[in-house]
Amino acid sequence: MSGEFNKYSRNCGEIKGDVSPLYPFFWLGKWGVSWNESRVRRCSHAQGLFVINRSAGKGFYPYVGIIMPLFSCTDGYIKEKLLDITNELKRLLNTAEVDNSILKGNYLKHKANRILNKFPMLDLLQGKFGVDSGFVSVSLSERLYGWVKDSFPMISELTDNDSGLPVEGVKLKNIEWDSVFDYVSWKNSLTNHYDSSISDFTFGVFMDNIVIKEGRARSNEREYCLSKPSNGFLKCFELRSDFKPSTISVRFSQLQGNKEYMHGWIDFIVDIDNKHLTINCSEVFSPFNMLVKWIVAIEEMNIPISITIDEEGSEKVLSAYPSGDADYVYLVIKNPYESDDIEVFTDAVVSRKFFVKEIKEKLRQFIDTEYKSKFWSGSEDRFGTDLNNLTF
Repeated sequence: MSGEFNKYSRNCGEIKGDVSPLYPFFWLGKWGVSWNESRVRRCSHAQGLFVINRSAGKGFYPYVGIIMPLFSCTDGYIKEKLLDITNELKRLLNTAEVDNSILKGNYLKHKANRILNKFPMLDLLQGKFGVDSGFVSVSLSERLYGWVKDSFPMISELTDNDSGLPVEGVKLKNIEWDSVFDYVSWKNSLTNHYDSSISDFTFGVFMDNIVIKEGRARSNEREYCLSKPSNGFLKCFELRSDFKPSTISVRFSQLQGNKEYMHGWIDFIVDIDNKHLTINCSEVFSPFNMLVKWIVAIEEMNIPISITIDEEGSEKVLSAYPSGDADYVYLVIKNPYESDDIEVFTDAVVSRKFFVKEIKEKLRQFIDTEYKSKFWSGSEDRFGTDLNNLTF
């Protein structure tokens, strides 16, 4: 790059240059704060408290906190191991063709644990991975904080610039707070007393912005039908030798709580372990032909395979993935819209043969004993397919 640009030392505040030389790094702070808070009130005078601007869709989030680069680790073995692990995860994510919304919640917990938990101190309990920001949130305990504090000095100063060039000249110092409580208390003292709660912080690992290739594909049968989700990311999923499959049961019903028949609706009820979920099937977007094809595909091991069920205003996506063992499938039921609060309703490893048998038997039982077509599609079959015509 030619021309003049400003180059200056910074020990706090919003980083203007490219922070990629710092990746990967541990980070402890708060994300999504307002610009006034991040630029003026919080970071203008607190050494070591930096703002990192991260892309998120068409915009970006400011992250305010302390930065602990993995390259600064004082233990050579730990540093080498963690760099290998984060590079492996980044490589997988940058080469996998996956639906962005799948890499959330429990789905990632099952997959990323396989990689990141190669080092036992990284506990990804309830961790979430933001594909736009390349950030893995880690559940922070005092034990884990103590380990990070002892092994990773934080950045106290760096050479910044106004031209988006890589930052340089990093200086480090040991973390001075003895506990998470001390750190959060210090951070909160920099703002008005009502600005943050003592538990208002996030801890995790930044690995650079991740580029995910879209992998959605739909058949031409109709808009709400079967699809083939990508299987590329599942290479890091492997059943533990001591795992126990989840228990699952399903049923179908046209009856409301008062035992009266619903007009145009059938409930598809799923119980997995201690989780209960009701999927509302509408006659307008009848899913039953596709549901039969979906379960046959699972029976024939033609997986991964997904079905989208339109509930007239919301959707549920049911996906079956290979588990590495033909006797079991990894089942995910999720909301396809990332903006919703709940993205993954439930996920579990279940017996493939039992699941297929359970769906077929309970659907047949429902049709034979409870189902009344006049409450579903009507005599003219204007919308929904008469379930009496299903073959399976």
